[in-house]
Amino acid sequence: MPLLSGPKLDGLVEELRTWYLDERERLIQALEEGGYPYGSVRKSPQEQVQQFFEMTDEDWQGLVAKLAERHRGRPDAQEMVKAELQDYVQKMTRTASRGGM
Repeated sequence: MPLLSGPKLDGLVEELRTWYLDERERLIQALEEGGYPYGSVRKSPQEQVQQFFEMTDEDWQGLVAKLAERHRGRPDAQEMVKAELQDYVQKMTRTASRGGM
């Protein structure tokens, strides 16, 4: 019975982790092909801006949790969540300034 050494197991774990993250990302992107994040509801720009300005602390926490789940397992997950939040705020600010509300 062949035994697996620590380095061999570490290599297999890294290979599996990489496969899992790549496959998960591919599936999420396939679900988002319509241009909206997976699990979101289509809204007009006015509705999006209104929702943005009416967000409570609980809404923000829910959004952060949703983004953290989307990037779960990635080594740079926190940075990705932060970048997506910044993009969201900038997009809503631009939309509102263009009269989206």
